[in-house]
Amino acid sequence: LAHFLKQVVIPNLISEFQLGLSSPDGPALTMLLHMRGINVRYLGHIPQLVQSQLPALARLCVQEMVVRSAKHLLAAQLRN
Repeated sequence: LAHFLKQVVIPNLISEFQLGLSSPDGPALTMLLHMRGINVRYLGHIPQLVQSQLPALARLCVQEMVVRSAKHLLAAQLRN
């Protein structure tokens, strides 16, 4: 399943971005991934594929990963 996601589903999503059919922000990107059956754990795979063609999307993915990581770290700190 992971191979199918990486070889078919994610490239199809990226081609939609290249055609301008979608231009999401952070939360919309997460929702778009889920709508296509892509778990957020594959978010790090997208910047590797689009770094040269869609640098804004690559930055958005990295920002979303940083924000999600910070959220988990801060939540753990606040619980203590």
